[in-house]
Amino acid sequence: MSKKFAIHLNDEEHTFFEEKAKAEGLSVGGVIKKAATQQAVIHRTHDPVKTAQIARIGNNVNQIARHLNRLEGRRGIDAEVVAACRADLDRIRQMVENIQGTGAANAG
Repeated sequence: MSKKFAIHLNDEEHTFFEEKAKAEGLSVGGVIKKAATQQAVIHRTHDPVKTAQIARIGNNVNQIARHLNRLEGRRGIDAEVVAACRADLDRIRQMVENIQGTGAANAG
């Protein structure tokens, strides 16, 4: 038994799939189905020790950010230094998020 699945496309996306379908002799749905089923499946492994370490790093980054927020605007605190630290923390936070999302991924 087949099931129906609907997606919303903007005009540009729809035109892209129509042209691809015409070139391949398929329906738009056939092209989307083909593309969806030919993608490599990513299997994620879970290492509880690494997960805990990454969580601790994230917590430390958040604590540093809170301290920066408290320091901002105080006399003798250089606003440029605070801004640079905040930018560094944002980069570190992004790295941690990337590791959490893809660090344990293995194609297979």
